[in-house]
Amino acid sequence: MTSRFFAPAKPRLFAHRGDSRWFPENTLPAFQSAWDAGSRYFELDIWATEDGHLVCHHDQSSRRTCGKDCNISDITLANCRQLDAGHGFIAPDRTHPFRDQGISIPTLAEVLTSFPEAMLTVEVKQQTPPITALLANLLRDTNSADRVLLAAFNHPVLTALRQACPGLPTSFSFQEVKEFYTMLARGSTADYHPPGKALQIPRFYKGKNLIYPAAIAAAHDLGLEMHVWTVNDARVMRDLLELGVDGIMSDDPGLLAQLHSC
Repeated sequence: MTSRFFAPAKPRLFAHRGDSRWFPENTLPAFQSAWDAGSRYFELDIWATEDGHLVCHHDQSSRRTCGKDCNISDITLANCRQLDAGHGFIAPDRTHPFRDQGISIPTLAEVLTSFPEAMLTVEVKQQTPPITALLANLLRDTNSADRVLLAAFNHPVLTALRQACPGLPTSFSFQEVKEFYTMLARGSTADYHPPGKALQIPRFYKGKNLIYPAAIAAAHDLGLEMHVWTVNDARVMRDLLELGVDGIMSDDPGLLAQLHSC
């Protein structure tokens, strides 16, 4: 299988959980707004419901987004549909414009079929029980594997994803990111073999800058891309693009697209 994920021209402008500054995160309206703003890359998070449906949600609990404390993995899809995914959204003017507007938590299948040309970073949040087989089957059944990059910070989860979906590009686990920067500090790539295709990392970790010319150059020399999250400031976006990063994840993809078009 040939991946299409890296085919579009860089830089890659990722809508982080959709257009999540202006719409409830990880919902179809958020992804639609991101698409309309020009974003062709979505970043989203998934859990499996009790009855085995993959849904787009960041937290294990629905309290923050839906105002009701349910563990996503402990409820059925039917129960999940009853949650108000617009409840927790707070607009810049501190209002709640999407409460009781019928916005629900979407399934990953719905996102894949609603946006057949979008490239997706699919981050697996759930550690137990494993959902790798569910994801592999869904990507096969929807013929979507060629436009997906798999992500997980948990190393065993990401390892299981690679085994279940051989040939699909992945990001790096937390452990693997540390190994990359340890290699950088050592000053030699001779014995280093990248486990993934893209470093998807924050600008800073525990006060340390992760995005600097030598790190970007080393990634590129190894055939890797560097995608930075989560950036919502125009000046920082511009600085990162000038440094040569390959992608930026933002809650405000419209701002990101506007900046890139200038």
